Amino acid sequence: MLEVSRLNAAYGRAHVLFDLQLEARTGEVSVLLGRNGAGKSTTLKSIMGLLRAQAGEIRFDGRRIERLQPYQIARLGLGYVPEDRRSGRGAGRRSCGRRSGSRPPAPAAGP
Repeated sequence: MLEVSRLNAAYGRAHVLFDLQLEARTGEVSVLLGRNGAGKSTTLKSIMGLLRAQAGEIRFDGRRIERLQPYQIARLGLGYVPEDRRSGRGAGRRSCGRRSGSRPPAPAAGP
């Protein structure tokens, strides 16, 4: 079970999470919804140790994890997969090798 209580997090002086509470039980499917800038990614980064919580407790299977390193949290079985903003079939394959301003290869001529 994942339990978060009174979680506060900030980026510098920009306080983003204020006394956040959440609970996700083993075997449940949970969803974190909100508009852009509402703190969804900040919440997940704080839980995973990628952003140090300023205050509050984070427990996973009864163990406090808010001061562990991200690799230690991952070894406990908790993971984070950030959103991939690429879209379309093959978008990553084609765009990875091209330089900015270069043209895509011309289509092959047919018979």
